[in-house]
Amino acid sequence: MTATTAGVIIGGILGLVRLLLDYASKSKPTAATTADKAKGETMATNLQDRPGKWFPWSELDPFGDRTPEQATELVELAAVLDAVRDRLGAPLKVTPHGGLNGPGMDAARVKQGRKLRSVGSRHRKGMAADVRAPGFTPDEVVVTVRQLVAEGQIPPTTAVAYPADGFTHIDTDGVRSWAT
Repeated sequence: MTATTAGVIIGGILGLVRLLLDYASKSKPTAATTADKAKGETMATNLQDRPGKWFPWSELDPFGDRTPEQATELVELAAVLDAVRDRLGAPLKVTPHGGLNGPGMDAARVKQGRKLRSVGSRHRKGMAADVRAPGFTPDEVVVTVRQLVAEGQIPPTTAVAYPADGFTHIDTDGVRSWAT
């Protein structure tokens, strides 16, 4: 990688971080509440530990094999998940196979006899997570995401409920027609 390429990448990441901070400042508290601490949750202090306020890298990328491009997408995804979590007032948990699907996740899926994600999957790009929100149905999570988008609190985001499986798919690749 040349110094020019590295400079362009760093500049792009800084621009994305500024955008995410702008979204974050609109609706997020700046400190964990007593109730949050009682649930055993802690907030991020920097992006080395977590891509977002509530989500550690290990939850969104359990195998730690993200590329720089995927890391950038995961930071944006974490900002959306943080906003949803804050609006619900309840923790969101990424399902075991619901975060980034890199080479490590692919190997785990094959070992468990599960099929691989499609090449175009937003999970492969670091743009999607399948989440559960204890105390909320997947449909209630979808409504919350749509409200946040309508209010301009998060960028256009697709949310799809999978009630039979008990989770909600959330991705940051815009609002797609099949998900409305």
